Amino acid sequence: MENNLNYMHANDTNKQRKILIIIMSLPLILMIFSYTLMYFVDNKKLDLVSLLGTKTIGNLFEPVKSITELPLKTESGDDFIFANEAQNKWTLLVLNSPICGERCEDNLIKSRQMHVALGKAQGKLRRYQIYLDGELHTEKLSRLHKHHPKLKTLYAEKNVLQKLLAEQGVSDFNDVAYLLVDKRGWIMMYYTEAINERDIMKKDLQHLFKYAQ
Repeated sequence: MENNLNYMHANDTNKQRKILIIIMSLPLILMIFSYTLMYFVDNKKLDLVSLLGTKTIGNLFEPVKSITELPLKTESGDDFIFANEAQNKWTLLVLNSPICGERCEDNLIKSRQMHVALGKAQGKLRRYQIYLDGELHTEKLSRLHKHHPKLKTLYAEKNVLQKLLAEQGVSDFNDVAYLLVDKRGWIMMYYTEAINERDIMKKDLQHLFKYAQ
């Protein structure tokens, strides 16, 4: 009887030890899985958006393009370095130009509405205005900062962006209102003006914020 009790006690101890080892190993396993997933995504060996099975509202860049392929300048004229920006945010680029006028002004307002409507998830997104082939005067920049305090303006050459979009099969460059860039600087999607901003926010942004960590 005593031998049986000792045997049962030894079995229980072994089971408890195995359970403890499994519990202690879980964080390491999850960390290895996370870094492996990031490696494959960063090296474009894994399409995370397709893997998640989401039907995007935006048009996917295939293949994705690095934002470094679109040289950008800051408001002060310096080169814009995406790697120097906070790396835990998605980026919405709002397109504008000297000839766009009221249409692009409306897109800026819609982008602000999308940002505000994200609620607690606002901190996961930043917005930049990409102003093409021109510069904004100080007075206009001041008004812009007043009405869009979280928005920064960057400058780019229209022909460079036009070429990037042409490679994606975009026939009319002027139809494109927004570009979406992931946390690591890959241009993932573009949105035409025909796409409702509420759908962009609910069906793409919220989904990506939840699953594409």
